[in-house]
Amino acid sequence: MKTAKEFHNLTIEEIHNRLNELRKELMKENVHISSGTAPSNPGRLRQTKKNIARLLTIKSQKQVVFGSLETSKKSPRNQKEVQFK
Repeated sequence: MKTAKEFHNLTIEEIHNRLNELRKELMKENVHISSGTAPSNPGRLRQTKKNIARLLTIKSQKQVVFGSLETSKKSPRNQKEVQFK
């Protein structure tokens, strides 16, 4: 499993692909558990959930950063003006 630092170097598209892979892996592990068989590695289930949460956090952080850059490029008439009384 990758560390959080390695996840930060991924692009948003790579993060999206990795999330799909981890979700499929989690679904397979859940099928094994629901069928009554013991999981091959119980710690792997927990680690997969944590990695999904890490990737979602990093994805939202990158979207906020890139979203703020996109709004700063817009013309001033598209942005709301704050008036103080």
